[in-house]
Amino acid sequence: MTTPHVSTVTYPSSLFSLEKDEVFPYERFAYNLLDIAIEALNAKGLPERVIIGFSTANSNVTPWFITASVRCELDSTTHLPIAYHFATPELVPAIVYCYCFSVGSALIDHGPTDVRQRFRSFVDAANAGVREYKQSGLAPAIRACYEQLGLTILAVTEVANSYDLLTKLIAFHEVGHAYGLHLVGSRDLNAVTLKGFELIADLLATTWFYNTIVRNTPDDDEYRTFRGFSSYSESVLTNSLVAQRAQLTLLCLMAFAGAQHNGGRLTLAGGISHPSGYQRYMLQHVHMGTLIESNFSGILSPEQFTALNEDWYQTMSALVEQGMIPIADLQSSLDVREFDTIEAAAISIEEMHIEELLPAVPILKNARELMSSRSNERAGRNRQR
Repeated sequence: MTTPHVSTVTYPSSLFSLEKDEVFPYERFAYNLLDIAIEALNAKGLPERVIIGFSTANSNVTPWFITASVRCELDSTTHLPIAYHFATPELVPAIVYCYCFSVGSALIDHGPTDVRQRFRSFVDAANAGVREYKQSGLAPAIRACYEQLGLTILAVTEVANSYDLLTKLIAFHEVGHAYGLHLVGSRDLNAVTLKGFELIADLLATTWFYNTIVRNTPDDDEYRTFRGFSSYSESVLTNSLVAQRAQLTLLCLMAFAGAQHNGGRLTLAGGISHPSGYQRYMLQHVHMGTLIESNFSGILSPEQFTALNEDWYQTMSALVEQGMIPIADLQSSLDVREFDTIEAAAISIEEMHIEELLPAVPILKNARELMSSRSNERAGRNRQR
């Protein structure tokens, strides 16, 4: 691929008063975003000019609120896209890195053991960073987060993989908005359509994440020797487990992001422009599972698919039991009245002809009917009891 465009990453200058491992989260986040953005924009015939910033100077977003955004810059004459601006609040990469050290790496590598206690350690570190940010600014805030957890440069090898996975999921979602052409067009958009765009970006992110982590699993002896696998099916199964757990790890981080807006109470509730976090997660989970099953049914054995499903059930159950995923959010997000957003996403996929997601349209359109049927079945069983 060749392109005349140049991309730009703008770092806060104070970062460079810190050590290499304290700058690493920012460099890696930018790389993961550029890695998918340039390819996706090129595939869509859009300008591969990407501008990444870590700042909230021109917005009303608090520097430590976990969020990310993208906007399209248009030519003043032609009104066509000329650049895509991606942004995240300046303390967020460091907070996510601390989350991966405290929670993410253990959850992805070993499952949901002591997640709640690990989460408390993370919250203490995040709070220490926020307090220091208010008093002294960005660099001292990052140092305060690290010191609270005892983080040193030796932790990079432990944290790098989980941080890489989570920032890919976050970056892929934002790029999905650009790829899905959600940022251009003159038609009026209602709240349901805007929420549907979030689901589309989620599904695109899931597709790209699947391609990166599972589909591209090498089938060669050198890779298996390096990773310690005995067969190709074991390689695929392990990478599928990692992808599945990474999605759950991001779900817990979303609950923390909700707590930042909700007086400290974990929540996956949606808003004016975003659907319920659990509804979003379940669509991603089902989409990932469908991609794995449809492409690897001849590679993975029935026992391996069972192991994959059992790991998901046990991990999800443990996270709910430990209070990381609020039960109230699970119940409200599965209300059949919430499925207007899913149907809106299906319509937009067809209208915009997002080729990668067209096979999912029939499932999305029938989601309300399927959920209603399952709800009636559960109600019938409860009455029989």
